[in-house]
Amino acid sequence: MTGARSLPSKSGIVELVKHLSIELIERYALRELSEVEIQRVEKHVFSCSECQERLQEEIALAAAMRSSTVAKIKKIVKAEKKRPAQR
Repeated sequence: MTGARSLPSKSGIVELVKHLSIELIERYALRELSEVEIQRVEKHVFSCSECQERLQEEIALAAAMRSSTVAKIKKIVKAEKKRPAQR
């Protein structure tokens, strides 16, 4: 069989992808990636304005969720402190 092509390496396949997946962007924003994945995301967004914009939106959303969660926890703790101690 002539002209048979070999498959590109895994890293080669990654480089062929035009944009980062939303899952990868979300995981980056939530700080759930390995160091290698973080570097991959940062390398890509450096040269891709579309992914950079999506990443900034996800980071803002993740920060808002954390802020909201912290506010809810503080409210619960404050309410618990006001409750009379149970014996």
